Amino acid sequence: MLTLEEAATPNRKTVAAATLLLVLVLAAYLPALRKGFLYDDFLLILKPAVPRSAADIAKLFARPYYEGLPYYRPVTSASFLVQRRVWGDDPRPFHAANVALAGALAVLTYGLFRRPCFGLAPGMAAAGAAIFILHPVVSSCVHPVSGRDTLLATSSMVAAVWIYLRGTVGAAIASAAVFAAGLLCKEAAIVTPGVIALAEAAGLSRPAGAPRRSATALATRAAPFLVVLAAYAAVRAVVLPGGQMSTGTPGYVPLTYVYALEVTLTPFRALLYEPPVAAWLSPSKLVVVGLVLALAALTAWRSGRGVRSVLVFGIGWFVVVQLPTANLVRQETLFDERYVAPAVLGLVLAGAALASEIARRAARERTVLVAAALLALALGALSRSRAPYFDEVAFYTQWAMIRPDSMTARFNLANAYAKTGRPGRAVEEYERALAIEPSHAGAHNNLGEAFIKLGRRDEAIAQFREAIRYDPNNVKAHNNLGSGLALGGDMDGAIAEFREAVRLDPGYVGAIFDLGYALLLEGANEEAIERLQEVLRRDPSYEKAHRPLGIALLRRGRKQEAVVELTAAARFSPGDVELQRLLATAEAGEAPR
Repeated sequence: MLTLEEAATPNRKTVAAATLLLVLVLAAYLPALRKGFLYDDFLLILKPAVPRSAADIAKLFARPYYEGLPYYRPVTSASFLVQRRVWGDDPRPFHAANVALAGALAVLTYGLFRRPCFGLAPGMAAAGAAIFILHPVVSSCVHPVSGRDTLLATSSMVAAVWIYLRGTVGAAIASAAVFAAGLLCKEAAIVTPGVIALAEAAGLSRPAGAPRRSATALATRAAPFLVVLAAYAAVRAVVLPGGQMSTGTPGYVPLTYVYALEVTLTPFRALLYEPPVAAWLSPSKLVVVGLVLALAALTAWRSGRGVRSVLVFGIGWFVVVQLPTANLVRQETLFDERYVAPAVLGLVLAGAALASEIARRAARERTVLVAAALLALALGALSRSRAPYFDEVAFYTQWAMIRPDSMTARFNLANAYAKTGRPGRAVEEYERALAIEPSHAGAHNNLGEAFIKLGRRDEAIAQFREAIRYDPNNVKAHNNLGSGLALGGDMDGAIAEFREAVRLDPGYVGAIFDLGYALLLEGANEEAIERLQEVLRRDPSYEKAHRPLGIALLRRGRKQEAVVELTAAARFSPGDVELQRLLATAEAGEAPR
């Protein structure tokens, strides 16, 4: 019988391993908390309306993740918008949540690796979990907030397999429930039943020496997964009618696996976001990959059946989990590290099993474990060193460097320069973007805005007109053209453009305000009052509307209303001497000059 101390030892080791993993995750990823939002974050987090009730959250389950793309990830969307409801637009809590998810995934991975069927000692299981979660490929899903979908889906895969390996029918049902949750985080979780089938085929889901399960027993365990898949397909058909996955470029499938092996076994120090083949395919790296695979094959050949079963499962995990992003179906880009991250776990598991076998044969368990720990620390340092790439300007600069022909990279880099108060650099990048895609209305409009900041009004007006030529319904371009014309004294032209912007988008508060202000300058006080009051009805926080509205009201002799509006304006600008003079004029009943 086990003594109390012996029974407690595994628990103490588990707690120690979990604590160590969490410390390592914090050390590697804490710099992420100093970053802002980036790229897809704006579309996924800041663009949607802040949910006001549980009903608003429920609506996420009835719409796509991205408009125009066949993605259905309501749990991920809900996690973003619930956080936004609580913490607003502060990016730090969002990054903190990603780091916490990475910590949870590390602990789940340790729990999976410690399943008796894998035969890994606590130290090697902890080292393997650390190597996985600290790998630079995985860091590409932790640093950007939008990488959360991959973290959630991968966590669901690991948890589902961990539960299933208990071997009971109840465990299969619970595993299927976790699988269902994973599907609602990201489509890539759909391979979970395939991984579980690998575990069955390798004999890992039943006690050593136990006979294979009967067809009836296997069908009983498979049934919950089939039900989940059928329900998921039905939901997607309703939410995404006509928006299902389309065929990708199967010719790239072999190259996808070469890429995955290369970035896993010989990771890049720099971030290579959505790289072309020429940016990542390296003969020297392929030689290293080949040597590693040859060593693994030799060790596997000389190993026992138990180790080979783990190797088959680990390599199978890598192959199966990579399938959804192996270009079999159409995807956003051919290659990217975020596509590889879930598959890395399989290679790490296989590597841990091989390392344990080598250590056993050479009686060098401590030496091999120290080597694995050093590898984990090196990968963690590499992942931490990537944090600077996730500032907007640095991210888009790196992207444009490896993809100089990418309109998206150039356009977003220009936007980042504009946002950080560098309109001159923004102009350079907008012009490079337009050299790639001359008909991009958004780039013409934004280039015009940069010209306005540089005082180059005529060039700005020309760009706004170009934006309208390519996109006649571009509301911002019409409104910006109106502002440019107003700066040049063409108030009739300006008012006409403001009216067109409002016609195209009656709810565009900025255009309504600009129209009201232009009408005020032209002496059309009555319509100016109507427009400015509409601004405040639509957006009571639009503080700069109070002042011109007060002036227009005063001009029409509506003294009391004018005092109310000018008083409101004064609350927002208490040190504005001119505003105080206007307020005094209104209170005295005089007409403004």
